[in-house]
Amino acid sequence: MATKAITVPRGTDGNFSFQVELDGVVFLMIFLFNQRADVWYFDLLTEAGVPIRRSIKLTTGWQWLRQVQRIGRPAGELLALDTTQSGLIATIDTLNDTIQFIYEEAATVP
Repeated sequence: MATKAITVPRGTDGNFSFQVELDGVVFLMIFLFNQRADVWYFDLLTEAGVPIRRSIKLTTGWQWLRQVQRIGRPAGELLALDTTQSGLIATIDTLNDTIQFIYEEAATVP
């Protein structure tokens, strides 16, 4: 499989964490919703809790890991897509609905 959709298990208060397997390796993702800015941020950590990248603003169309050279980062690429193609951002209501969080596996990333 080249592209993996990641279903983000939203918490009732907008803050939550979960484990996800990417290219056969388990990672921890922590999501925080900033109500004042009406936007999601997330942290990506190893399964042991070692930070890979923190405070990533969840914007659509951006490849967040392209600039990360840290050992232990996922081999592929994480990004969010606006399924309406109308420039939406990931708000408390759109994450998982019109904004899809996906992972491009290493075999498909140039």
